[in-house]
Amino acid sequence: MDKKPIQIEIGNNLKKIREEHRLDIVDVAKTLKIKPEFLESIEIGAWQKLPFGFYGRRIKKEYQAYLGFDEEKFRKEIGHHQEKETGEAQADLFFRYKIIKDKKIFWPVILKISILIIAVLGCIIYLIFYLNNISKPPFLEITEPANGLITNNHAIIVSGHTELEAQIQINGELVLGDNNGFFSKNIILHQGINNITISAQKKHGRAQSIKRYILVE
Repeated sequence: MDKKPIQIEIGNNLKKIREEHRLDIVDVAKTLKIKPEFLESIEIGAWQKLPFGFYGRRIKKEYQAYLGFDEEKFRKEIGHHQEKETGEAQADLFFRYKIIKDKKIFWPVILKISILIIAVLGCIIYLIFYLNNISKPPFLEITEPANGLITNNHAIIVSGHTELEAQIQINGELVLGDNNGFFSKNIILHQGINNITISAQKKHGRAQSIKRYILVE
């Protein structure tokens, strides 16, 4: 802080003390044998209007002593207040810098965590899809015979189509398919109702089964 604001603060305090004691500036000037305009200059902080040198300093000291004002103590208090304000300003500046710095650190961390979460979720979704694809039953289509067929024959061809990796069984007996998943087998029938069960199952998966009921008259 420069000298002028301190002079104004000192002048304001002197004027305040004088008015609190209900002292007229002219009466004080007569008592101290000092010109009233000099005291007015002190109170408004215009110390440059005082006589130059020792005499001007003596006028100021006598006025302060008369009102019981300690300039040295006041200057120390003002200096302490300024240091406190400066310290608070520096602390506020540090706090703002820390917030900005923390934000700069915070967002990359959030980004890394988000990427990690997305990657983990992607792996979980893929694993669920993979396990579901493994465990689900294979496609199975029976082309012949039709369900509920009535025939006089004691043998019938059972044929169909399934996935290439699937193992095919007809009434519990293993049946081999071709390279495209097509299969067929001749099944012996007996008189009356014949129950034919065709199933297809991939490794580690669930079985897909279709039944055909054939009546032999």
